[in-house]
Amino acid sequence: MQTSIDQHGHALVPSQLFLSRMVQHWSKISDGEMIATPALKEAWSVFELRSRDLIINNASDAPFKPSVVLPLPTGSGKTEGTCVYAALQADANTKSGSFPVGVLIVTRLIKDAERLVSSINSMAGRAVAVTSHTENKLKAPDMADADILVITHAAFMRACWSFGAGDGARWDAFHSWRGGKRHLIVVDEALLNSVSHHKVTSKDIERKRVFYRTGYARGWPRRRVTPGPSSVIGTAWLT
Repeated sequence: MQTSIDQHGHALVPSQLFLSRMVQHWSKISDGEMIATPALKEAWSVFELRSRDLIINNASDAPFKPSVVLPLPTGSGKTEGTCVYAALQADANTKSGSFPVGVLIVTRLIKDAERLVSSINSMAGRAVAVTSHTENKLKAPDMADADILVITHAAFMRACWSFGAGDGARWDAFHSWRGGKRHLIVVDEALLNSVSHHKVTSKDIERKRVFYRTGYARGWPRRRVTPGPSSVIGTAWLT
């Protein structure tokens, strides 16, 4: 597989390769019944471009590392796209002459995390992804050895809460890996645990982002107002 390398030497997934693999995967999971329309390809291209930008910026010395909200339509394959991208990134990491890029994926439930790991490893053809949760807690070295780490929203929230309280150990266990820091963080279904109604507003998005940015939410001690991890690393929010 051809690998792109940024100016700092980090392994990047080639844009055209991701789009090509995504088209193939979209057809495969539907037995050829779902067509990769121009609108879908555009949505996938936006996801790939934003992921690439986040990796480059997070890996740089830039003092400001903005996050992005990607309100991709339901049924546009955002979860499938995340898996395809993660598998390709793990493959890119094996190429010599470049710095590997670690990925952290945050999903809603334990069963979702298990499914994503299975899907990514199947696409990669080897074990590149692991998940750590209350039913299968991994030790820090085991998490650090995986190119792709998948955790639940609840685990991410607890890590942000601790980070906001001045204890970064839990967050570091997720964020650090054998290649340094994980430069791509994707929060899938970012609003499902924060709203109980079907109409999602800009306030819902901002409330969730403020929580991850500060480690503070309504009803929590107001001393938890120090910066959360999303204040120091750009994150892709898939809504």
